Amino acid sequence: NLLFYRVTEPAPLGLGLDATTALHAYLGLCVAVLVVYVLSRVRFAAIRVNPRLFFDYVVVIGIGYVAVSLAMMHGFEVTHADGTPRQQSTYHQVLALNGTQVREESFFGVFERDRYVIKNEVDPTRDHYSFDCYDFERQYFGGDERRDRDSNAEIEWYALCLTGLPTEWITYFDQCLYTALAVLFVVQFIQFTPIKQSFTKKKKK
Repeated sequence: NLLFYRVTEPAPLGLGLDATTALHAYLGLCVAVLVVYVLSRVRFAAIRVNPRLFFDYVVVIGIGYVAVSLAMMHGFEVTHADGTPRQQSTYHQVLALNGTQVREESFFGVFERDRYVIKNEVDPTRDHYSFDCYDFERQYFGGDERRDRDSNAEIEWYALCLTGLPTEWITYFDQCLYTALAVLFVVQFIQFTPIKQSFTKKKKK
């Protein structure tokens, strides 16, 4: 989240990618780390049952990670019963009311990202939110669309209209989650760490 998606302050981190691209980037990074780890330690591979199998796999992974992730993905309603988006008011990436976008460096000048959220640049399909569930102009301009348009007004606490994630996106998330669960299950029985052996010197008579 902090590396690929969220625009952080100060600016060194955070690519400011959209949610779908950030998910793929994070997944690719995890796969790369896993492959490098296995290849670097394949010579130590051996069938050894994790003595903390129940706690590590069932409690930490099964309940603490998988169950919570599924509950958040499938149990959190982002729309009302009639299908209209729910309004979420909290701290977000800075919203520039004057509609002027600024590009800034991230990761110490290696990449560039958008600094602000601009109302007219929001794509509900890409960003999974909009400003359509309330009167944006009245909320921030008092009904006068021209007021403060030329100012440098910036706000961090504002309302978003959550539109929900596409079914295909949720299905893809579930597939990645279950694949990770299967890999972690195998890891409970195949260890990639050397066996520690202790040798006791015989005492001289």
